[in-house]
Amino acid sequence: MGNGTKPDKEVLGHLFELWAKVSKLIVEGKRDPQKIIDFLQAVIMEKPEKFKLVTDLGIVMHPDARRFRVEVWGHARLNQVSTSSERLCFLETRDATLLGQLGLDLVNEQGLREQLPRRFCHSSFEAGNLSRVPYLFMFSDDDWGCRLRDFELDLDDDYRLFCFVEVK
Repeated sequence: MGNGTKPDKEVLGHLFELWAKVSKLIVEGKRDPQKIIDFLQAVIMEKPEKFKLVTDLGIVMHPDARRFRVEVWGHARLNQVSTSSERLCFLETRDATLLGQLGLDLVNEQGLREQLPRRFCHSSFEAGNLSRVPYLFMFSDDDWGCRLRDFELDLDDDYRLFCFVEVK
């Protein structure tokens, strides 16, 4: 759950059975009500994850001999939109290196492109150049191409995100 879909009746039934048992334990003095309150408040305050790992493409070699693990991330829920700023903040939490077009070239040249899902565009942010964002996409004839997208445009479910994490 937590993905925007409604739980089915069986799941709801189980939830309410458990809640009845917890309530009984509180009334009987067998559970600390403050601990239950704190736990429930934490559930309510929890922010759902915005992105989920779609695939790990493995390792690519940078021309300067550095090695990068290539992860592809997508939205955690359907019909979700994210801004380029949100994506950059997420990449920062992953300690990612912003390779931009070079990252797309490395994926392409080192044979990882064929592992990518076909119907998605795959963007790669570049350090120091945040006006345009390069992305890799597939033409209808199964050929791949690269284009630039404006940084200010929101990105929907069709846009996946490359995350290049340096392997030490």
